This record gives sequence, structure tokens and C-alpha cells, in this order.
Amino acid sequence: MKFLPPRQDNDKNQIYLGKDLAGAASLLPYGHIKVRVGGSQKVKADGRPIYHADVRFAWLLPFGGIAFAPHAKLTYHPQYPEVRLSGLIEECTWPPRSMYVRSPTSQVPGRVLVLGVAGEQVFGLLLPPTSLAARELADLRSSMTSEGVLYAWPFAPTAEPSIVEREVLLGELHGVAQRLIVPGCRIDKSGTLVLTNAPNAGGATLEAQLGLQSNPQSRPDFYGWELKAHVAKKLDPVTGAGSLTLFTSEPSGGRYKKSGFDDFMRAYGHENPSKVNRYNHAGTLRVGSPFSPKNQTRLVMVGYNGVAREHDPDGYLALESVTGDLAASWTFADLLDHWRKKHARAAYVPYLSHPSLGGYQYGTVVRIGEGASFLGFLTALAEGRVLYDPGSWLLHDGTGKKVDEKRRNQFRIQSTNVHRLYTRMLTLRTEAYAPNNDLSSRNLRRLGVTLPRLGALAPSEARPPSPELRLF
Repeated sequence: MKFLPPRQDNDKNQIYLGKDLAGAASLLPYGHIKVRVGGSQKVKADGRPIYHADVRFAWLLPFGGIAFAPHAKLTYHPQYPEVRLSGLIEECTWPPRSMYVRSPTSQVPGRVLVLGVAGEQVFGLLLPPTSLAARELADLRSSMTSEGVLYAWPFAPTAEPSIVEREVLLGELHGVAQRLIVPGCRIDKSGTLVLTNAPNAGGATLEAQLGLQSNPQSRPDFYGWELKAHVAKKLDPVTGAGSLTLFTSEPSGGRYKKSGFDDFMRAYGHENPSKVNRYNHAGTLRVGSPFSPKNQTRLVMVGYNGVAREHDPDGYLALESVTGDLAASWTFADLLDHWRKKHARAAYVPYLSHPSLGGYQYGTVVRIGEGASFLGFLTALAEGRVLYDPGSWLLHDGTGKKVDEKRRNQFRIQSTNVHRLYTRMLTLRTEAYAPNNDLSSRNLRRLGVTLPRLGALAPSEARPPSPELRLF
């Protein structure tokens, strides 16, 4: 909910949600992010493009029923910066009367906007200042938890929460860590448990321990939290973490999109010396680095000002060929779409791989990233800290006819640089939270899955004493 200021937010009846989509706005479901030219008359506007995304919004009516707001949307103005929920009144059949600002000097203190989410649908109820409910909620405000300008009101337990508090997640991760070595496994999209001894299955195994099916989709893994399991050489303190995959994103422009994957691979892939009739497109690329000798391409950014730390919503990341052609590109809107869906809240969980036992051991020192800043992501890209690390290949039959393919366009970052992507990053110990497996057990029962078990650790592999909590 939001306790509206006396003049609400502005004369357009828009609801201010913060400076970035990673804050309060991340609590609301919304559609694909697009770019349009803004119509604001503010000094910094200058007709600059802005991001916007549709929101399925409906008002709850006092006499029962709902009234849809067909033009509801989120707008993100990076030049200010600010995010607003707008279009709540336009062409709505029964908008709440107390939503209107009657004149530029009108003051209507005490209104409370209550928001509820059911799947992809957002419902709103505006409580006028004269209502008993508005006054009682104002009295409870100091006891509520907040996410930016929005307050959470846990008025009743839910059967299936959409987002859980950090403490709940850490309790679940503590429960996983207490299991010591767990067998490598994953739960596929059909709900079937699949055992695996793949060396890089630590992420899928952690998801399985929490009752989650393997998640290739662009949304958080565990009740609003993105889980990033990463291999380490030591768990306490965490060392040797290496690089982490942030997300994968298919290019939305350039030759890759216009002519297709096959044509792109034949133009910019290189022959694999160890595998006959196969083109590879692999090797890390950084913004500012020279052309890749293998692929004859380099990574460039258009529309980002590193000095002013500003970006143009019409900007893009591009894979440029030595001849100046656009091999592939990603608009900032596409990158923002992937970034905000996955990384508003993230937990980075280290693990050790035990190949001889076919299992993994998860650490109790976990990093929590909150407030994923898209500007921070673009800055890390421009500085060469976020890498484009493709791993695509095309197999042909020797005459040029395609036999098989794999597309992988992933963006990665060194573990030591992850904190640059968030407004706040905490290093926390799961031992400080009571072990809990309520949500994971519920997920496993729903899927009908029973997890396999391995024996306890040998004494030589026992964890050392835990140092103090660290915050950076």
C-alpha cells in the first residue's frame, strides 16, 4: 500500500514508485518494456524517450465488482530518474472520486492506496481519509515493513506467497546447507526428478532442493528472489568464486535478427578444429576491447554517457564487425526487461563440487543483492566488468545444410564485481536464521518429488568456525 501525500503525487494523478524499476515497482507485475517519446513539459524532459510497460489494473468498487483501467502503465524516466504508475483514471468507468486532484492547490491528506496482486493482475482500492480503515492503517504504519514507498500489510497468511521476506529465504537456504552434501539433480519442466553428475549442475541442484523446476524463464526463481549458485574453492570465507552468469538474451537486432541464426553463424562463426562441420561463436567480449581474432567482431555501446552516468532509452549494445556491419544488437529496453525481471532481489550462494560423490555442498555465507540498478548494469557493461560470453554453435552436414544448433547468448560478471550492480549488497550468515523448509517442502509435495540423500561429510571436510557478519 501507499500512503498518498496531500496532493497525491501530481496533477495527472500518477503514483510515484521510486527512482528505479528495482524498487517498489518490482513488486508489481507488468508487461514488456517499450520505448516511446515523452510528452512531459519538465525542464529535463526535452521530448526525450521514456520506458513504459502496460499494467493489468482494476479498481475494487465499494458496492462490489471491479472497474478496469485500460490505460494503466508504468513509466520510467531515466533522466530524472523516477518511476510512476499512471493511466489509472483514463477511460475507467468507475474511478474512485477521491483520486482526483481538484485544483493545483488542493490538499487531501490521509488517503491510502491499497494494492493487491493475483498472478499478472493488479487490484487497487483507494481508501478516503474519512474511512475508518484509512485511519487504522495509518496507526499501523510504523509496524509495517516497507519496500521503498510501498508498505506491506500482512493481514492474513496466504497459501502461496508471491514474494517472501529475506529472512524466510535465508532460513530455507540454512536448511539446505544443513544437509551437507546433496546428490546432483534437477527437476525438469514436467516435474520429474533427474539425477545428474554434470560438473556445472550446482544451480539446478539448489533449485531442486528448494522444490523448484529448472527455470529457463525470465523471472525470479524462489518467491521473488533470483538464486545464483556459484562454484567456489572454499566456503568460509568464500574464495575462488570466478565468474557468474547474469542472464541470457537473444539479440533483437542486426544480422542475427534480420537474416537469422544460421546466416549469422556462417558469417561470424569459426570452424571448430576438433569437431568436423561445426561453426562456433564463442569467446568473451568486453565493451572497449579490440576485435575478436576468431569472430572478427567487437562489443560497442551506443547511447550511454559514462561521464554523466546517463543513458538514452533509444540506445543499444551492439556486436560490430570489422567492416562496420551490425552483426547483432540488444536495445536498452530489451536488456532492462531481462534485468528487472531476474535481478530486483538476488541471492548468491556458493557451493563446493564433490565429483567423487556426485554431489554438492552449499555454503552458509550468502550474498544478498537488493535494489538492482539498471544504470549500474550499464555502467558495468561500459567499464568492461559485465562480459558478453556467447557459446553458440551450428552443426552442418558438409554441404551447408544444418543438422543441429545451440544458441547461447549470455552475459557474465566476475564474482568480485557483483556488488556494483546493486544499491545494497549484504554478506549474511544463514546460521543466524532458524532452518526452515516449509516452502520447499510444499513445493516438493505439490510436484510429488522425493529428494535423494547422500551421507554426511567426512570429518576432514567439516566447516571451520564462522567469522563475523560482513557488510559491504
